Amino acid sequence: SSYLAYVGDGAEPERFIAKVRVTTPLHAGGGSVKGLTAEHFEVFVGSSGYPAPVISAAYVLGEYWLTCQAPARQPSPIGAQNLIVQVGSASQTKQEVVLYKDLEVDQMLVIDNSGSMGRPADGARRIDLARSAAQLFIDASGSDDQIGVVSFNGNGSGEPDSTDDADVVYKLQQMTSQFERDLVNLLIDQSNPAGDLLSPDGNTSIGDGLYWGARELIDNGKPQSEKWIILLSDGHQNEQSTYEDQKTLLENNGIRVETIALGDSVDKNLLQTIANNSSGRYYEVSESSAGGSLLMTSVFS
Repeated sequence: SSYLAYVGDGAEPERFIAKVRVTTPLHAGGGSVKGLTAEHFEVFVGSSGYPAPVISAAYVLGEYWLTCQAPARQPSPIGAQNLIVQVGSASQTKQEVVLYKDLEVDQMLVIDNSGSMGRPADGARRIDLARSAAQLFIDASGSDDQIGVVSFNGNGSGEPDSTDDADVVYKLQQMTSQFERDLVNLLIDQSNPAGDLLSPDGNTSIGDGLYWGARELIDNGKPQSEKWIILLSDGHQNEQSTYEDQKTLLENNGIRVETIALGDSVDKNLLQTIANNSSGRYYEVSESSAGGSLLMTSVFS
């Protein structure tokens, strides 16, 4: 499903993310097309007269996640605009998904770096897919938005009252320029000169990750901003604290959770429950794909 991408005032619009799946026809195998770059995609908002340059593209389990710059429009269009994505001769349109209005968002990217995230999925490790997806969220953040990063795993202790199995990699801060975005991207990249902060190891304490993501939003969030946790995980929690331990904390503070399930063998029920209980959203990225040419799977800011 798609969600409205709020791109702000038409004079200086912000960025948004479009997720698309490019596949070969069924008679040719129906698999995902790999190897495309940002230059292969053309994106338009409203009509072909308003191009939205693709700043970056990441391949995540059969999908391309595109960071797009909304085109300037003066005066700002009234109502949600259509989004058109083209790859070669293939084209698809999502109706009324880009809105030229302001919406400030505080987002904590909560990334599972447990041992299971080192398993391969579609030719890459799950942690690297999570890393790529997180970097797209960072690249798409608006100049008034705040972004922070938490990683979590588990040390095997199973202590019920401890939340020590998560680390605040980057405290919640405003993305006022590309410098801040590049800094956060470097921190979670495997090429970080200080070492890989997301190296997969240990058990999975989803509750610890949610706790520290929530604490950053509570302590450092803007009063006027929507508060979101983006949980990137395979969902197999096997150590306290658990999601159930943090459910009340999330609900009492109005924190919504978008859960992104990475891979085919994930705990879909848990991740769907987390999203549903917080009035958030669940998004599944798997290796399977239907035959066709171009499918736009989701749009959001």
